Amino acid sequence: METKIRYAPGAELFIPETLMEAFADLGDGAYDNESSSSGLVVGERFTDTRGVWTELTGISGDESLTDAVGWFRTSEVNGLEMSAADIKRHKGLFGKERAYAIMIDPSASSLVFYTVEDDVPVRVRAMVMEGR
Repeated sequence: METKIRYAPGAELFIPETLMEAFADLGDGAYDNESSSSGLVVGERFTDTRGVWTELTGISGDESLTDAVGWFRTSEVNGLEMSAADIKRHKGLFGKERAYAIMIDPSASSLVFYTVEDDVPVRVRAMVMEGR
């Protein structure tokens, strides 16, 4: 894992502005079509004196990726909270590895970032990187 100083000391997850726009488009599409979607997010992990942090680089519907660092889902039913099924899926995909779950609620036009620690969803501080 490469050592690299994080962009903002208080954040653990960094998302390019273009990827945030893609998440917004996924939410809009799910809302317009009254459907849900899910997939994996890929990225790079780095370390600094504060610990490990991650920069997301893309999304994929291919659940066999080996460089995935998390996953996303859109749902009006479950909204922004992680359900028991979401936690089970997270653990099935990543085990105890630190990974991220992005819950997108199309009806609220909102999203939240989580990780799972000891079977409990924990919100993660994230930063949007403008111009990227």
